[in-house]
Amino acid sequence: MTGDDVIGGAEKKYLFLPTARNDLPGDMIPEPEPPVPHGYSFKYPCPCCGEITYPVPREEAIAYICPVCFWENDVFTKSDGEPSDENRGLSLTAARELYRTQGIVRWDLLRYKYKLLLFDLDDTLLRSDKTISTRNLEKLRDIRRAGNMRIGISTSRSEKNAEVFTGELRPDVLITSAGAHVRVGERVIFSAPFTAEEAEDIIRAARDTAGPEVLMDSDTPDTHYRNYPVTEHKFSAGFEECVETDFSRPPPEPLMFCVKLYDAAGAEELRRALPFADVVRFVNSDWYKLTKKGITKASGLDALCGELLLSPKNIIAFGDDLADVEMLRAAGLGVAMGNAVPEAKSAADTVIGDNDSDAIADLLTELFDTE
Repeated sequence: MTGDDVIGGAEKKYLFLPTARNDLPGDMIPEPEPPVPHGYSFKYPCPCCGEITYPVPREEAIAYICPVCFWENDVFTKSDGEPSDENRGLSLTAARELYRTQGIVRWDLLRYKYKLLLFDLDDTLLRSDKTISTRNLEKLRDIRRAGNMRIGISTSRSEKNAEVFTGELRPDVLITSAGAHVRVGERVIFSAPFTAEEAEDIIRAARDTAGPEVLMDSDTPDTHYRNYPVTEHKFSAGFEECVETDFSRPPPEPLMFCVKLYDAAGAEELRRALPFADVVRFVNSDWYKLTKKGITKASGLDALCGELLLSPKNIIAFGDDLADVEMLRAAGLGVAMGNAVPEAKSAADTVIGDNDSDAIADLLTELFDTE
């Protein structure tokens, strides 16, 4: 019987039975997490953690296990303080306190809480030489082989350009162009390009602000356009194959623009001229990225969660720059690199070593003990 099955008389209830697993040693098998029934989505709050993780109201979900806190819903207890047989005698009141202090009802199930590792590329997963360290790469392969975790990339680079650096990793999901394009496997699940009129306005405003020779580039999912030597850009590696243009006409369905400005006043002028766009500076650079208003790595994460039926709390996100701040805040565990900007470190739950170290592998070993 699954969540599609209804039991009880006049009062509707859904019985969620866990999916059995026998591919792990006995001492590693958790109380299994049931699938969300076909046709359902997360609409209701968990009575323990408060996250929107229930496909039906609490009163109707027999034995449903929250994928964030791992509280197993008990419709038979009469009060929040009553011990729950489904939760080894733990009361809902006690479970809420455990979630508040340790982020999960049972610490031994922590490894099963997280379903996706999501990495920024530049200055996070990539070292200064634009490669992934051997140990970090092997650790991610170990975690994927364990079968409980997806690997994802969230970057301001375009999809085609990101693939230059992730061939060995083979990520399951890609959030690219700073959240404007989201792919799961072979399917694009979200894309937010500028209209032709908006693109023309961006090009015009950039020239009005920084002069007719302003340096700029733009990305579509499969093409990078620029009007300057490739070495001019902070993230020039990987952009060797591109289309040189004078931007007399905008690219087709551009997802993102980057404009080189030399002072904050120019950025403010662009923001006033382009109310439909977000203008965000790359740290330690004179370059600013422009995406559609409200399109960020965090909004890309939301689209991803809707597709995969995950809560952001099921994700561990890694980042270093201003563009990563909201993503780090939203994730269940936000991890800032030691070289991150102060804003990213403040938004994160923890700070690890810098991107030229094996700090990612060290943290994953500590959390999941896969070595």
